[in-house]
Amino acid sequence: MPLDLSTVIAPERTALVLMDLQTVLLGDQERALYGSASVDRLLATTVRLAGAARDAGVPVVHCPKVERPDGRGAAVNAPMWWRSARTGEYRTPAGSPDADIIAALGPEPADLVVPRSRGASIFTGTELDFVLRGLGVTALVVAGISLNVGIVGACIEAISRNYSVVVASDAVAAIPDSYTDVMLTGSIRPTAVVGTSDDVIACWLMHKE
Repeated sequence: MPLDLSTVIAPERTALVLMDLQTVLLGDQERALYGSASVDRLLATTVRLAGAARDAGVPVVHCPKVERPDGRGAAVNAPMWWRSARTGEYRTPAGSPDADIIAALGPEPADLVVPRSRGASIFTGTELDFVLRGLGVTALVVAGISLNVGIVGACIEAISRNYSVVVASDAVAAIPDSYTDVMLTGSIRPTAVVGTSDDVIACWLMHKE
């Protein structure tokens, strides 16, 4: 961790970005893939991070995936989307309980929700960049799923837009769980600072003192 992390993620210039933390995307099927212990850790840590962010005046931005129930207009150009295109089963249809943000995370009234309907990145085809700039944000603390694709994509897209990024290492997960450390070390560290939620919260508390 850099010694000046507290200046990088000072509350007045930082947002906590939560990716794909939705009911169906962390349900029984995902527990089998990520490992139940990893899902429990991810959720407990993210709830704590969100609470600390709100207390520090850091905007909490939820970035869920929502789809048309019939999938019209959805991309089919990658293996991870082929099954839905073949079966016609889309897991996060807009307005469905399955697509809801995990209840323990809110959203609270002051939180922002920036959904995406296509693509693997939270910036692709969304208003996220405009929202963050409107908030005066220059740094992101990123948490959620998955390290395999989504979190990596968020980091790359964010630094390409001149944001500094911190990934909360205990508030993310990979499939399989054994891949988590590999991804954090090999793929995330070149684009983002990797620190624990305690590191992040300590920085925010420092600014409250």
